[in-house]
Amino acid sequence: MTPSLSPTTSHHVAVIGAGAAGLVAARELRREGHSVVVVFERQKQVGGTWIYTDHVETDPLSVDPTRTVVHSSVYASLRTNLPREYFAKEFAIEEMIRFGTAVERVAPESEGGNRKWRVESMETEKRVRRDEVYDAVVVCSGHYTTEPRLVTFL
Repeated sequence: MTPSLSPTTSHHVAVIGAGAAGLVAARELRREGHSVVVVFERQKQVGGTWIYTDHVETDPLSVDPTRTVVHSSVYASLRTNLPREYFAKEFAIEEMIRFGTAVERVAPESEGGNRKWRVESMETEKRVRRDEVYDAVVVCSGHYTTEPRLVTFL
């Protein structure tokens, strides 16, 4: 039996991270026919951990909550075969991405008896806060970050 390419119901889906996994997730969610797919990316470009920067953490132990977080684990001479920019343009994924937007909180939300997810985000440059509700959240923020995250379910 061949699976259907369109979902029974179209959903509003948030994808956190525009690295390799986030880009693929966004493409597949749109291919499935979901009505709204929003990708949150705190950097100004796609690529996630594959974005090189010469900046380093000022607080390697992550003790200072006011420090500038550097989200990169690659080095200047690294070459990769991940076609991130080409992939994002080829499949028109860039139009779904909110660049420079950090997700600050994701929490369960009940709306009319249905389980939903409240996503609180901050667009860094414009200092715009958003508080939105999605049917589903796909977390593609990677596992190379030095900041631990705890997931709690109610």
